[in-house]
Amino acid sequence: MLSQKDISQIMWALKGIAIVSVICAHVGTTTWNNSIVSYSSHILNNLGSVGVGIFYFISGYYYKIDTVNKVAFIKNKVKKLCIPWVIASTCIWLYVVLRKGDITFLSWIRFVIGDGSIFYFMTNLLLYLFLFSFIPRPKKDKFKMALFLVIFTISQYFLILESKNIRFFLTPYLNPFLFVTYFTLGYVFKDKIISWIIINNKKWRRIITLFSLIILISPMRFTYYNNGFSIIMELFFIYGMLNICLEMSLQYNRKLAILGKDSFAIYLWHIPVAGIVTNLMNRAQILQMLTLIRPGIVLLIVLGGMYIMKFMADKKRFLQ
Repeated sequence: MLSQKDISQIMWALKGIAIVSVICAHVGTTTWNNSIVSYSSHILNNLGSVGVGIFYFISGYYYKIDTVNKVAFIKNKVKKLCIPWVIASTCIWLYVVLRKGDITFLSWIRFVIGDGSIFYFMTNLLLYLFLFSFIPRPKKDKFKMALFLVIFTISQYFLILESKNIRFFLTPYLNPFLFVTYFTLGYVFKDKIISWIIINNKKWRRIITLFSLIILISPMRFTYYNNGFSIIMELFFIYGMLNICLEMSLQYNRKLAILGKDSFAIYLWHIPVAGIVTNLMNRAQILQMLTLIRPGIVLLIVLGGMYIMKFMADKKRFLQ
């Protein structure tokens, strides 16, 4: 039986996998029409399609509103989520508009909420945190499944509309119905998911994991909103990655967990680095042959910058 500490370690490791996936999504653009380069780009784009869903799943898994002191709960979310989000998005918006123009209040607001930026994730997340404060976790299995299937069906309906270019939101990414299934999965089945993985036959767990990985590196193309198969595959992938984190040696699990603990900061600040690395590597064909190592380069640069900032802050505190 796993302890809460073990489960927490697994979830942090899963976040580590998710942030690598998010970086993959933003470094896959190439300009050389070479079969190896094009397929490398395709793999990165497919791998990049699963990270956001994992983050929403974990957010739902750990979501618990303080019904006794909602004011303190809201203040905590503003401090830990909203302030870093607004600061990071504003800095990146300035980086963009000082080069390309359109310095207006409206363009800033749209960028911060995720219209043309990666920050749609935060807008949707805050919406889920608000909406699910009115939805108590069902206690009976039949009610859990019923709630999940209802939300899954609604999500699929909007996914079909998006695939036909019928839109009710600024962008597909700002359509919360496209991602709500993942949050719901964690929220509804919090007390079931880990036990399902442990109880299920190890052979079948490995088959599911291998199947999801093979599909992701196959010629099939996945996006968040072009077909219903993508969301099914992401649910398989979440299951598979949970299984990998469960069976991984403690040493590797801890390393991924460390990465997971820095994942929010990496998410907020990685996009300019990803853009610069992609642009520079696209300038030479020989560098485009190394497309698959771009996520690692971006991750090292961002982590290096973060640790330098932490060191400087600690040194300043020590000198005071």
